[in-house]
Amino acid sequence: MGKSLMRIAVATATTAGAVALFTGVGSAAPAQHGDPALFLNPVLTGPSTTTLPSSCPPFLSTDSWVLDFTPGGNGVGYGTANQNGDWGGVNAEGPGVITDGAVTKYMGHLHVWFGQGQNSTSGENQTEQGFTMSFAGTNPDTGAGISIVANAHISTDNAGNQTAAFEHGSVTCS
Repeated sequence: MGKSLMRIAVATATTAGAVALFTGVGSAAPAQHGDPALFLNPVLTGPSTTTLPSSCPPFLSTDSWVLDFTPGGNGVGYGTANQNGDWGGVNAEGPGVITDGAVTKYMGHLHVWFGQGQNSTSGENQTEQGFTMSFAGTNPDTGAGISIVANAHISTDNAGNQTAAFEHGSVTCS
């Protein structure tokens, strides 16, 4: 899923920071609970940058589709910070929908996890960020299925140099 996956991770990182409500050095914010439809949309947008199987519908190759949480899910944002750094994340699951414009193409179950950590020493930062997303859905008109899985990770050393990074994505359609 390439560059779009990293945009998702960055957007989710921003959400994680907002949801976790880090309150400063030496603090731990209480976990924030809520419906992910209220704070994580959109989860994914087209076009897919991974190779799509021929069994997938053509609209997945366009920029017109969106994968969103719909009301009724569960989410938690969490975080802590002290003189050694800060750590936090978001874990959310619930009903999801892929729409193409105003048309529902797939309905199903969506799960998103994002976590980050930063070790601070004398203004230098070692960081870790990870992201995982999965969606399993069914077309309400045809019964056709779809599965989307994406994950990414990036690490930096105290000098801010990237030490590890990967992203993987797959889409299957039936």
